[in-house]
Order: sequence, then structure tokens, then C-alpha cells
Amino acid sequence: MSSRVAARLLALAALPLTLAACGATVASLEPNPQEVRITSADQSPTIQVTPKDEKGDPINPPPTYTWASSDEAVATVDASGTITAKATGDAQVTVAEPGGKTATLKVMVTFPERLVIVSGAEPQLKVGEARKLAAEVKDALDRTVDGHGVEWTSADAALASVAGGTLTGVAPGKVRVEARSGSLTTGFDLEVLPAEPVAAAR
Repeated sequence: MSSRVAARLLALAALPLTLAACGATVASLEPNPQEVRITSADQSPTIQVTPKDEKGDPINPPPTYTWASSDEAVATVDASGTITAKATGDAQVTVAEPGGKTATLKVMVTFPERLVIVSGAEPQLKVGEARKLAAEVKDALDRTVDGHGVEWTSADAALASVAGGTLTGVAPGKVRVEARSGSLTTGFDLEVLPAEPVAAAR
């Protein structure tokens, strides 16, 4: 038997195995990673999935997958398995193949929050003048996070006082005004100017 004939016979013998592998039934799906943590708005991880047969061997070519998120307000997932975070929270992402096998992975989104002064932080205030202060907690996408109270304080109440979020100039000088919400803090430096002199009556 020539070597060419022998090679052809071996190729024909291997053909059924190749065809079987191409039509192999998916026994399980293995997502990688199986847990995703997102702490920045610019993170968009893509999940890789390995389909395996009953023996635990990878199947090639892989099937076409469908993806779904349990909470699209927290994270969405597209047809390629790329996850986009939307807000702080947890979600389950599920991948499925046409035969009905599925796998899930946990997505945990924790966007850093910061306290931002939105009004009242002008650097000067006159004695006797008052203005309202306001600050908000915002996430990494610059969205306001509700449910956070803000407490205001003055480093020297003899120069400027804060009550109920209203800042009042008391005496000329420079003072630090700060806002706190939980562990978040921010503030600004304030110069209190003398009041305008009252014109004498003629």
C-alpha cells in the first residue's frame, strides 16, 4: 500500500470523528470570568464562553449565544457578551446556547461617589448677608444619587454661621465652610467682608 493511499484511508477514518465534533451537543457553558466587578464608568469587560461536551472537552466552532441581564438599570450586555455598567448595584448576566444550556455570572457595580457643591460657594460674603447652600452626592457618570443628607459646618462661627443650610456673614475674616454626607466631604474658603456703610440721613 502506497503512503498516499494510507494517508487517504486515515483521513477518511478520521472524518466521522470530525463530523461528530462539529455536531456535538453542548453539555455545559463555562463563562470567563464567572464574576465581574466594575468600579469605573470606562470599564466594559467582555465575557468569553467555552462550550463543552459531555466529556468536558471544548466544542469548536462554538455556537451562537444569546445574552440577558437581570437588571438593565445596573448593567446591560450586548450580543458579543460586552457588559456596560449603568449604576451601582448587583445583576446576574445569563448566557444561553441554542440547545438550551445556560450559565450565569454575577456583575457587581460600585461607582465611586463624591460630594459636589451646586450653589452658595461664592468666595465672598458681607457681614449680615445670608445665602442658601446646596450640595449633592454624584456618581461616576455625574448623576445625582438620592437619599443622602448633607450637613454644613463653619470652622469659625464668630466669622460665619451655618444654620439649616443657610450661610450668614457675622464678622470680617476668612473661614472654611464644609459639607459632609456620610464619609464624603467637600468645602470652600470664604472671605467675610465688612458690611456696606449705611448712608447718613440728611
